[in-house]
Formats: sequence, structure tokens, C-alpha cells
Amino acid sequence: MRLVCQGLNAEIVGPTIPDLMERLDVNYEQFSVALGSKGYGMLTGAVVGGFLHERFCRHIDLLVAIGLVLSAVATVATPFSGSIGMLAAIFVLSGFAEQIINAGMV
Repeated sequence: MRLVCQGLNAEIVGPTIPDLMERLDVNYEQFSVALGSKGYGMLTGAVVGGFLHERFCRHIDLLVAIGLVLSAVATVATPFSGSIGMLAAIFVLSGFAEQIINAGMV
């Protein structure tokens, strides 16, 4: 089940790009900055997730559940972002949560 949720989370952005661009009234260049911010979230999530999973190795299921909740919050908040900066922050959270989940799958 965890893999299904992770796959849905990772691929939901692609088909929604035209709608998000229209809603925020931005072009591809501006949107690419927000989309690139997901990489920053993934980088920090991998570092923090690795540390957390080493520290709390007995509670990996709880950490993965927290990652799934963060991912759900980011997915629900995405269409309600009012600016490209807010969308970038949501993508950082999404990337962070994705790596928390990935760290728990090892």
C-alpha cells in the first residue's frame, strides 16, 4: 500500500501542471523554479530521514506514516496555493515527505 501511495504522490504533479500554471497565471519558466524546489526538499528529506530512521529504528512504521501524512497535506494544499512561492514551499514539503518514506523502505 505504501508503494501505491508513493507512486500516486510522485506522479500527480505532471498532469496538473497546465491547470496549476493557469490558476497561478505563470509561464513555464516561473513554474520550473517551483518544480525544482522539490529537489531541495528531497535532499533535506534524505538527510533528515536517514538520521531519523537510524535514531528511531524500532519505529520505522510510525516515521513512514508521518511521511505519508505530510505527503497527503502537501497534495491537498497544492491546488489552493495562492502564489508561486507558496507552491514552491508545498513542493519542498512534498519532496521532504517523499524521502522520509523512501528512507523507511530500506
